[in-house]
Amino acid sequence: MNATMKTNTKIVNLIWPTSAADAVKDARRGYELGADAVIADLKFWPKSERTTGTFRQVIEAVPGEWMFCLYRNDTVFGNDDERRLETLLQCAEAGASYIDVMADLYDPQPTEISYDEEAIARQRAAIGAAHAFGALVIMSSHDSMTFLDDEATLRILNAQAARGADVVKLVSRCDTPEELAAEERTLQRLNREMTIPWIRLGSGKTGHQQRFLGMKYGCAMEFARIEPPEDGIQPTIAEFVSRRSAF
Repeated sequence: MNATMKTNTKIVNLIWPTSAADAVKDARRGYELGADAVIADLKFWPKSERTTGTFRQVIEAVPGEWMFCLYRNDTVFGNDDERRLETLLQCAEAGASYIDVMADLYDPQPTEISYDEEAIARQRAAIGAAHAFGALVIMSSHDSMTFLDDEATLRILNAQAARGADVVKLVSRCDTPEELAAEERTLQRLNREMTIPWIRLGSGKTGHQQRFLGMKYGCAMEFARIEPPEDGIQPTIAEFVSRRSAF
């Protein structure tokens, strides 16, 4: 491997807890399997437990890096960007290491990235609010039905970075051997050119293989499951741990 290659990828245990107790249990299990951090998707988290105090109890119960995300499939606040951000900022106040801020926050787009100046200004303010609590921000876009080449990928990630994000993230289609080969070239380019931590994930028939290429070429975080998912895209924690030594 090229001596300049950056490969310090975090294995992040991705969970969908239905309560604070579930979050603690699943986080502990992930660390036992070898995860480096945990990210809780809060879409099933009950409204009654969406308090700064409850999030703090969870974070303190399982020491380590806690990350939180909450997208528009939230079962409590749905498409209400303001209320979902409010929840994520509660996590930041409670001691979260990272929260995930969508790149089309305040201006929903099919590509999940907005270029509306007013929305961008409000996103910058949201990032600033998270930073004030001591949390870092992952800015994310999910466009899982579209294949994006290296130029499009760099354009989107750099746009996210310009808004003040600490880590930038893009998910798009990786569905064929040809797209997987193109993804490898994109990952190599990201490794050479990106100046902040980045996450590039493939979704589709060859998305599973793409995740291991990401670990090889310096993707900052790979999101892993305790158990294999039905769609087969996201690898398990054990799969990433077993391959880590090769990189």
